[in-house]
Order: sequence, then structure tokens, then C-alpha cells
Amino acid sequence: MKINVIFVVFTFVALSIACSSCAKKIQTTRWASELNDQRLLESYTLSGSYLEELDKWRNNRYNSITSPEGWLSVIGLKWLKEGENKMGSGTDNDIVLPDFMGDHIATLELNDDRLKFIPIDDSFSENGDQPEDDGTIYHDGHENPTILKSKSLVMFVIKRGDQYGLRIKDTMAEARFELEAIPNFEANADYIKTAKVVPVSQPTSILIDNVIGIKDDYQ
Repeated sequence: MKINVIFVVFTFVALSIACSSCAKKIQTTRWASELNDQRLLESYTLSGSYLEELDKWRNNRYNSITSPEGWLSVIGLKWLKEGENKMGSGTDNDIVLPDFMGDHIATLELNDDRLKFIPIDDSFSENGDQPEDDGTIYHDGHENPTILKSKSLVMFVIKRGDQYGLRIKDTMAEARFELEAIPNFEANADYIKTAKVVPVSQPTSILIDNVIGIKDDYQ
């Protein structure tokens, strides 16, 4: 009986080693075949139409970034606390705005997932979207987010994860007018490569901190 058990175990181990060895050989052969694929060695040239398209994209990017509400107009992102968030140019506010705004101009309330904007003066009465009658406003994840405007400021609430923040833009921000050009690499066909994607059987994930401090889970 012991001899039979030992023989079975030995046979199983031998087969496992053989299969593993075969798998390695198959994989090695497969990779060798793929590495010898002549398509991986192709060279490319850049057409005139592509270069024109690239110039157009670069110009559009510059115009977008420097536009009145482009990324260079962003002057702040203030994360909201639960309850009242007082707004104004006074340093005693939770959300301190530029000096050209009044000392205390509004209160932004966060209660659970509900947002309310309560203006103290009439500086928001003519520009931008108006809150609901009870002051309710909507963040950027809503179908129709509320855009608040006063003087040269443009403000709206963003939701990232479980956090809410007020993104503040100034259409007259100096950065908009200071950027003369966006540095770019020269177009180079040597960087065009043909490759093959080989999926893994068990994907892994990694947590990455984004620019506003929120962790995103990527596979």
C-alpha cells in the first residue's frame, strides 16, 4: 500500500514538473515568435495632413487653456466642511475670496449630500445660474450643475469621492495673459511603435493619488 501511494505521489510530481516545463517552453516559443514578428520593426513617416492636424490641436489647446474660464483661470479649490461655509474676502471666512469681493457675501451650506447657497448681498442676482427658491444648488456630477458668477469670479461645486469642494475661477486671472506659448516636443515618427498587448490572467490594482489628493483605484 505504501509503495502504491509513493508511486502515485511521484507520478503526480513528475507530471507537474513536465507540464510546467512544457508551459515554459510554449511561452518561450510564443514570445520568440512574437519578437520576430516583422510588424514590430516597421518604421513610419509623418504625413503633411497629420502635421496640420497636430498644429490645429496645439492651437486649440492653447486657446482653451487661456480662455476666460479655461484652466489658467482657476485660482482656488476649497473643500467644504459639513454645515455652514462662510464666503467673502474677509480673512475670518471659511472660503476666502479675492480682495475685490465683499467681506462677507454668502454662505454655502453642506448637509449630508444637499447643498444650499445663501447670498448676503445682491452681487449674484444678475450673473450665472440662480439657486432654487430654497437656495439649493447642484454639484458637477448633476445633470445641470449650478454655475455661480459675481464680477469676474466663476464658481461651482465639485464632488470627488465623498468630498465636496468649491472650484473658483477668475476670468481676469493674470496667468491667462502671461502664458505666451505651451512648450511641445517636436513631432518625431521614431516614437511610433507597433506593439502587442498580452493580457494577464489575474489583473492587479494600484492606488494613485490624483492632483486634488483623492486616491483612485486603477487596474
